[in-house]
Amino acid sequence: MAFVNSSGYAGLTDTPLARVGYAKKFVRRFFCNGMIPDITYSDYDTVLVQCNQIVQFTKQPIVRWKPYQKNQDLIPQEVDLDNFCFELCEADYVSIKIDTMDEKYLCERFREWEASVMLSVQQDKEQRLNRYVLGRLPLEVAPQSTGLTAGYDTQVSLGSSGSPVTLTPNTFVQQISYHQLVLTEACAWEDGKMALVVPPAFYNLLLNGPLSNALTMGNCVNCSSQITGKAPGQVMGFDVYKSTYAPKIVGGSASWILAGRKDATMFAEDIITSRIVQSPKGFWREYQMLMVYGEKTIQPQAWTAGAYIAQQTN
Repeated sequence: MAFVNSSGYAGLTDTPLARVGYAKKFVRRFFCNGMIPDITYSDYDTVLVQCNQIVQFTKQPIVRWKPYQKNQDLIPQEVDLDNFCFELCEADYVSIKIDTMDEKYLCERFREWEASVMLSVQQDKEQRLNRYVLGRLPLEVAPQSTGLTAGYDTQVSLGSSGSPVTLTPNTFVQQISYHQLVLTEACAWEDGKMALVVPPAFYNLLLNGPLSNALTMGNCVNCSSQITGKAPGQVMGFDVYKSTYAPKIVGGSASWILAGRKDATMFAEDIITSRIVQSPKGFWREYQMLMVYGEKTIQPQAWTAGAYIAQQTN
């Protein structure tokens, strides 16, 4: 509040006599968490990634049984090596200038302020990597795993960037079942390894749909999403990830919904060097870091991508 006084100032806080006291705690900014470690595969030899920019992997070979007739000559099948390369082909850096005078006058608060700067570095890294991986996934799925003619018999419509499907609370679960169908037909389904990434607006369709009352029944009373905001269990066998980083379709109101196996996409990132450099030209230091990273969907048929518009009412 302002204390009115007779000098004409609205209050003491508006005069040169006002004393400023500095809080020792710094106000943290809001930040959206990511989920890249949960939906990608990184169980590989990390030394390879640290010491090589390109790492070659070999896929399991395909072997076929053949009909046999009595006394026939056996014809051996040639087993070819099916190789693919995983590249750490992206690099980003950060260079932060911290003035010596700022460090001096922050006094005992400098270490906490410095820690808040490093926290911002980590948060921005996570944001960039989540947008990078999720933004690439719709472009890497197999042709039969996306679009208006998806599935084994090309009869499943998952929507496309030019013709998105409108989802309502009543149609959300049914449409997700189409993703399950496409993945099952591709022999990519495995219980416990499937992920569904949806924008927040689409998650609300589930809460407003015909299954909303079931979320508060039975063993789910303590984990009701109507109380906690978290998905209790799974939806059509998928672990649900609600993410603001789910990619939007440029030029419209549609967004991508991604569904697939958590181990079908490889991802690696590493801060390969960090240093603090004292500037020879002035009284400041630079905090510098260099990061390399890469992503590759190694099983394109194990992810689906659908283009949708959320309509909150039926």
